[in-house]
Amino acid sequence: MQNLNLSETNKNLLLKLAQQKLGADPEQLRKQMDAGNAEELMKNLDPKTQAKVSSLLQNPQALNALLQNPQVQNLLKNLSGK
Repeated sequence: MQNLNLSETNKNLLLKLAQQKLGADPEQLRKQMDAGNAEELMKNLDPKTQAKVSSLLQNPQALNALLQNPQVQNLLKNLSGK
């Protein structure tokens, strides 16, 4: 899987969301993300969610646009408790 070259802010937001949804260690998630190893994370998702995530990961512009969406920003803020 390709490295997505996400901004540090977007990477942190994505890690928070993944931590909340997967209950995974954020440092391990960061290492996997930095290595471009999303397959390990995705194996715990249902097939429909896997397909959606794969689609986003193949389109970094769409992923960045999603993470900049005010509704997504608000959701991530609420999930992180900040």
